[in-house]
Amino acid sequence: MITGKWFPFLISGTYKVFEGLITKDFTAEDSMNTVKQSSYLPKVILRNAFEPIYLDIQVVLDKPVQIKNPLMDGFAKGTIGVRGPPLNPILSGKVTFEKPSRIIFQDKSFEITNGNVLFNDPKEINPEIYFAANSRVSEYDISMLVQGKGSAPLVRWTSIPPLSENDIISLMALGVTASNVDKKRSSKD
Repeated sequence: MITGKWFPFLISGTYKVFEGLITKDFTAEDSMNTVKQSSYLPKVILRNAFEPIYLDIQVVLDKPVQIKNPLMDGFAKGTIGVRGPPLNPILSGKVTFEKPSRIIFQDKSFEITNGNVLFNDPKEINPEIYFAANSRVSEYDISMLVQGKGSAPLVRWTSIPPLSENDIISLMALGVTASNVDKKRSSKD
């Protein structure tokens, strides 16, 4: 629904999404597309802070929407509120990830056992994220826990049999643990 007698007009409503595919790379820098304003527009519109439209939209993901990009391959459900000007909206709501969803890290696939994104910051799009995921690497069962703000999440690693976080990271990046590399070096000496 579009309402208002003059700028800014309000676009509001509830949009139910029954199917979708998100392929945007979440790690890539955003490049804003800009639209040049015509000098023939009324002066009120030519102001730098002018916003002709405000949004108040609820997006309901009734059925899981597929996310497929270099970081993730999975399915998400939830409700997201979109409020404010289109070029600088504020998001609210929660999205959860359903099985079978996977996080891809260093070309290794981790099955998400629990994952959600909570949009609760009224000043910027910087959600609280929580993901618990597991994978088998060599003879180790590796668990990844990612939590915190989206701009600077904290990642914790555990394994069975137990390894230090440094050994787990080495195993993920190089395919061997740092301990094994040290053992091989000392046996050559």
